[in-house]
Amino acid sequence: MSILFSLFAKQVICPACGSPARAAFGKTECTNTACQYFSQDALNRLRAKDAPAPRGSYHAANPVTIDYRNYLGIQKKFVAERGSLYAIHNHIVAVVEPTGKPIALSKTRITNLNWLGDVPPKPKKTKKNTGK
Repeated sequence: MSILFSLFAKQVICPACGSPARAAFGKTECTNTACQYFSQDALNRLRAKDAPAPRGSYHAANPVTIDYRNYLGIQKKFVAERGSLYAIHNHIVAVVEPTGKPIALSKTRITNLNWLGDVPPKPKKTKKNTGK
């Protein structure tokens, strides 16, 4: 049944605790160790999926750590360049390690938003004077 479960399982939110889970054939495997539907296999799969490190060698000169809880409830930490932070609508954009690429993070999911302080708005583009 394990192979069939793996083939047909879908990512869901656990009905008992709200943590990330997998479900198939009326069976739920939760990643929360305190949940009644806890499954070590589901937790190992979730960890293995997050395990590969992104490629890159970018290191922030003035680093700031952003604590973020994604839509599945998984807590993540991003190290970003403080000078790269800017706010746009309900998101904060930051250039993060190790890739050096900008990502947008929802303000409602950043758990240490008050620690980041005032994040400036998106810089406005200025028109170049062509002299005409």
